[in-house]
Amino acid sequence: MWDKIKSLLNKDHIDAADLEKDQELKTAIAALLVEVASSDDSFGPSEKEQLMDILKDHFSLKHREAEDLIQEGMKEHSDAVDLHKFVRVINADLDHEKRKDILYFAWQIVLADGEIHEFEDHMIRKLGPLLGISRQDSISMRERIQSERGR
Repeated sequence: MWDKIKSLLNKDHIDAADLEKDQELKTAIAALLVEVASSDDSFGPSEKEQLMDILKDHFSLKHREAEDLIQEGMKEHSDAVDLHKFVRVINADLDHEKRKDILYFAWQIVLADGEIHEFEDHMIRKLGPLLGISRQDSISMRERIQSERGR
């Protein structure tokens, strides 16, 4: 599914019906990442910028489209009781490697402000197993991002 989304989004002309089918997955990913960004009760500018970059880069969205997806994700996040609604969609549509990408994106957002708050750490510890990602893989992702950012 992930490859399908990428291939659809890399075409010159995208069929609106194809995009609509993948909208649920994109919204679930955005809502999950909003949940991560908000886990420390602060969805700050650095986290929003990181989320924008992730959505624009990985879904090949324009700035306005990414903003709209974040708004949609924020609405879904505020309406959700827990993570399971989003994780279920993600796990159903993405293979293990693509789910690892989602956890990597979550780590990028957590580390966007240069700090790991205890609630963010708790969120990542909870999210990894829900996505089927080992704690060791999660730690490796964090270390890789910190190394890339010179920390």
